[in-house]
Amino acid sequence: MSPTALNEFERNTMETKYNEVKNDIWGAGITVLCSLFNEDFAKYYDWDRCMVRLDLIKNRLMKLEDFGFSRQFVSVLEKMLEPDEKRRVSLHELVNLYERAKSTGNFTPILIPEVNKTRKQEQNDNQYKDMGLNSGQFKSGHQNQQSQSQLQSLRSPEGMGMGKE
Repeated sequence: MSPTALNEFERNTMETKYNEVKNDIWGAGITVLCSLFNEDFAKYYDWDRCMVRLDLIKNRLMKLEDFGFSRQFVSVLEKMLEPDEKRRVSLHELVNLYERAKSTGNFTPILIPEVNKTRKQEQNDNQYKDMGLNSGQFKSGHQNQQSQSQLQSLRSPEGMGMGKE
């Protein structure tokens, strides 16, 4: 339920003063967000005060790129979850966004595992690189044990050139 529809619900009016299609777009957006984080949709609402928890929605949207979702995907989801229904993307605009991206070749997959690494993955890769290791070395059992011990020795005071404590 979009913020506008929730407001109408709180007033307990029988008239529909909100755009039902844009309410459905909000519903689709919140459903996608809940699915991505494996959370119940009720978490995004404060039912006692009849409010949408916009702070939590914004927080989750900000995390999506860090998790490897494309900027294009996150942007569309942000447009679907725009609290102001007048500024929220329409169904026609959603279709146009998709068609334009598809026809220009700018259609980015939702997940880009190698290209769109998370910041944490990049930090880890840089840390391994700084230590003369390759993060790919941590993929198989024996190599993993060997690389882990190599990493531990590099992290020790002796490995850092500081001698024994």
